[in-house]
Amino acid sequence: MNERKKRPFLKLLAFCAILALSLSSCGRGCVIGGERLIKQAKSLIAEGKTEEADKVINELLKKDPRNSDALVVKAEIMLKRGKTKKALESYMELKKKGIKDDSFLDEVAKRSIIEFLTGNNIDLKLIAIESVERMKDASAVEILKKVRSTYGEDYEVRNAAAEVLEKTGEKLSEDELNKMLLDKNDEWNRMYALKKLSTAKGKSFAESIKKALGDEDIDVKVTACDLIGEINIGDLADSLRKLLNNKDEDDEVRLHAAASLMKTGDKGGKDLLMKSLKDNDTDIKSMACELLGASKVMQAVPDILKILDNEDEFVRLEAVKALGILEDRTVAKQLVPSLDDDDFDVRTEAASSLKKMGFEGLEDELISRAKDQNFEMRSSVAWSLAELKGARVEETLKTLLNDDEPDVRAGAVYSWGKVKGKDGAPELLKMLKDSDKSVVSATAKALSDFASKDMIDQMLETIEKYFKDDETRLYLLNDIEIALHNK
Repeated sequence: MNERKKRPFLKLLAFCAILALSLSSCGRGCVIGGERLIKQAKSLIAEGKTEEADKVINELLKKDPRNSDALVVKAEIMLKRGKTKKALESYMELKKKGIKDDSFLDEVAKRSIIEFLTGNNIDLKLIAIESVERMKDASAVEILKKVRSTYGEDYEVRNAAAEVLEKTGEKLSEDELNKMLLDKNDEWNRMYALKKLSTAKGKSFAESIKKALGDEDIDVKVTACDLIGEINIGDLADSLRKLLNNKDEDDEVRLHAAASLMKTGDKGGKDLLMKSLKDNDTDIKSMACELLGASKVMQAVPDILKILDNEDEFVRLEAVKALGILEDRTVAKQLVPSLDDDDFDVRTEAASSLKKMGFEGLEDELISRAKDQNFEMRSSVAWSLAELKGARVEETLKTLLNDDEPDVRAGAVYSWGKVKGKDGAPELLKMLKDSDKSVVSATAKALSDFASKDMIDQMLETIEKYFKDDETRLYLLNDIEIALHNK
């Protein structure tokens, strides 16, 4: 090697030697300093000083960002401070290093779900509420109590919160219900109290129900009408007839009064319900279908069949549902054209109703539509095949799992999980890598019933892709929490 080339090379060797020496001595110092800072942070956490602990651990991570012990403490701090996204980020870093803790992951998932209980997104809030029963978390239960009592909160949300609270043993006392019944400012309180007190007291609560028939709120009146039929309070039949015959009364109240009259043994309400099937108002038609189906009025079948082609999709949907409830097998073939309806819900409900009727040709009808050029048709087929089993169904679903349209793939994933169960895991794990988040969410949901540790790890890896997407992240964390719970 000539002298001009030799000198730079020797300088490089000298630099590397000095760097190696400095790193080794720094390593010993960093370890000692790191242990001290970790011990200090843990002590602060024990004292409840999580903000100070966070500063200490951040100081260490600046010097040594890959320190696994520091990342563990960081994750714990973030969780205690209610910063679940940060806690999840820290856990994901640990997982990459091979450090796993199912109990900590479960806690991160629970805390993340609980955060959505106080959010504004109703769909996400409903998912979170449903999860509280499974999680049995005291802080979540307290939040649900507030949700249940919040005037102006969505009815569906309050109903869901109340239902979960009952299942967790958080029932309201009779005194509390009586106060709610007299709450003039909150109609949901009156409705809820009416239902619960009538269930507990039965016919002895008749006077309070009768009084509620005169409530200023339509929903409270409807609730009172329904309760008379459910408890079968024949003594209040006259009160129902008054509502039924009062043409100035709201149509919804009159129809519910008619349905309850039939349940008390009085056939007077049937005529109004049957007549309402021919009403020009689509809302009245829909309600009449629903109530005639629920009341098992078989005489209504011919008239319900006539409105299967109504221009309003909600009327058609209620007609299809009613036929499924009534289960008149002799008219099954007349329901088959509804499998080609323009509306997705009508098509899938038609398949469900045909299944209830025991229609033997359902498999052929659905599979013949699985190759339809219209992806919406293929999508409804994909979702509806969950009702069936067999080799042909599985073969069709395998094809639909590879469809170009995400709506079709999502439906196929759902049905594949229902049809195959744990045996379908290999195909489902492939679908976790799908490019569409709705397909990924449907896949995680299907896996949650039987996921192994390895499957849970793969579900967790998927979260990284959707970390900034609150909705998808919640769906995935919720399914991971279900899987951990089922394990």
